[in-house]
Formats: sequence, structure tokens, C-alpha cells
Amino acid sequence: MKAIKDFSELGSGYQLAMKDMEIRGVGSLLGEAQSGQVNNIGYDLYMEMLQEAISDLNGKEIPEVKDTQVDLPVNAFIPGTWISNREEKLEAYKNITTCLNNEQLTELATDWVNRYGLIPEPVESLFLIMKLKLLAKKCGIISIKLKKPNLILHTRMKKNAFKHILEELPTNIQNKFVFQSENEISRIIIRGLGVLDTKMQIENLINWFSLMSISVEKLLTQEIKI
Repeated sequence: MKAIKDFSELGSGYQLAMKDMEIRGVGSLLGEAQSGQVNNIGYDLYMEMLQEAISDLNGKEIPEVKDTQVDLPVNAFIPGTWISNREEKLEAYKNITTCLNNEQLTELATDWVNRYGLIPEPVESLFLIMKLKLLAKKCGIISIKLKKPNLILHTRMKKNAFKHILEELPTNIQNKFVFQSENEISRIIIRGLGVLDTKMQIENLINWFSLMSISVEKLLTQEIKI
């Protein structure tokens, strides 16, 4: 499976064939005998294991998301009383929206405290929203919307992939998620979360997506050795 992933470009057939011979062994060129790993376990079992590996990976791709839309009733902004200069404020918005991870957000928050003083509540909310967006993006979530009493997520991932990334969550939390498959963009309902205040909604989502991102990392780095 790793060889197939590595040599998926057009014209890679020769390299894939060479890798196949490396894995299975050349065997008898004029007969049915095999060598290499397949000789150790038998051709039938080898093919069975290969098919199981393909089936296990099928539908577990995490789709790339450029940006996650968060549509929640939260006051997340930079007050003019905190950064009064218009150009500095625009630069501040640019800096926070281009952060790629939580470490960069933390560094930016420290810099803002040094420059402008203690961070006001709307800016704290802005940092929470940005942290949520980064985690949701990593988990393949396109949008997050409130529809009381629930929250609605949208994603292009398949149900098999979503079941996999839920594995790090406690069972009682997993049961809150309902996946509704659609042709292109599916819905994920988080039951009951919409009745909490917005800050609690965001903090819960951040905690859950943080755990789900662990499963995403495992899925992306998974290597199947046959």
C-alpha cells in the first residue's frame, strides 16, 4: 500500500513494478514459484491481507479544507479602544488570520500583550475562534453553525473516516455526534451542544477537535506493512 501511494504519478508503473518485485521477490520467471515476503506467508494469504488493507483505508481520507467558516453568536473582534490606529488594527487582523498553529497564536498573543496591554474579552474570543478554526480545518470540517438545540458541522469526508477520527473521544461524547451522509457535503449534528452558552460551545469544540486531531495524525501517518 505504501508503494502504491508513493508511485501514484502518471508514468510510475515501472517503479511500482520494481517495488513489487522487491516486496514479493522475483521468484521463478518461467513458473509459479514466488520468493520474498509472499513466499513466507503464501500467495493467497498475501492477497487476502492486501485486500483487507485496501478496504481498511478506503474512505478514510481527510479532505483538505482551506478555511473553516464559524457561524456562532460570539463577539470576536479587536476594539478600537485597545488598538486605535486603523493600520495597526488591520495588520493585527492579518497577523491573527495567518497563524498556522496554536504556537503561533500564543506567540502573537504575547506580542500583543507587550504592545497594547492586557487582552480584552472580545480579543480573547477572537483567539478562541482562530484556535477552533485551525483544529476544525485539520479535522476536515468546512463549517460550524448553530441550529438550536444542536450544532451543525459540514464536511466532505466520508462516514468511514469520521468514525475513525472519533475514536479518541470518550464514548459518551461520541454518542453526541450524528453523521448524515450526502453526495458531496455531509452533515454532522452535535446533539444538545447548542443549548450551552457560546463560550462553552467553543471550548467543548476545541477540546473535542484536539482529541480528534490525534486520530487524524494517526491516519495520515499510518503505514501498512505486509
